Amino acid sequence: MAVCVLVFSFGCVKQPEETTTSIPATTTLIAATTSIECEFGEMGGQIPRDLCYYKLGISEKEPEICGKVENQEMRDGCYYMVAVTKPDSSLCRKVEDQKGRDMCYYTLALSRKDSSLCGVIQNQKIRDDCYFDAAIARADYSLCTVIQNQTLRDGCYGRLAFSRKDHVICEKIHDPIFRDSCYSNVGAALADHLICGKIQDQQKKERCRVSVTSMRETSAPQ
Repeated sequence: MAVCVLVFSFGCVKQPEETTTSIPATTTLIAATTSIECEFGEMGGQIPRDLCYYKLGISEKEPEICGKVENQEMRDGCYYMVAVTKPDSSLCRKVEDQKGRDMCYYTLALSRKDSSLCGVIQNQKIRDDCYFDAAIARADYSLCTVIQNQTLRDGCYGRLAFSRKDHVICEKIHDPIFRDSCYSNVGAALADHLICGKIQDQQKKERCRVSVTSMRETSAPQ
């Protein structure tokens, strides 16, 4: 009997999708509740055996059971799921695939609100994304400083400057165009001409002041 397996796969995007492990319908035939049933179950064969341990390891949140899975991708997926559901970041070290291990730390850094886990991520893009999301979640712009990618770092400062209505954070933005936009957004949000005055581009500065004037006139008591 052919068994089709959709193995856990790791990926990295800016706003990551929820990570899940997909088990095909055929595995519902495996109703094992112990390692012995996985080892000597009726189905037999390596694929059903791995699927059995995989499913059992996740349901029991037991990494030792995951270690019995011989297929590396499935074993990594089992360790990942146990790590994020326990949760236990030390189990991420058991994931052999480097990107998968990094995604394990990334997921736990966000779910546990522990930015220190971002620092052990090897892949720079995933590490930068981790610090970016942690900074936004905690409204802590100090985490933006460790982001290596300049564009993402500027974006981190810009997001937090606007959400915190703090124009001082705009000063940390390297790109002058983005920095002007930051001052414009914060200046308009606070209806503050002085913040508009920090904009270097004259046209943007004037538009900011016009916007602030309009907002003040609209909000003024009749």
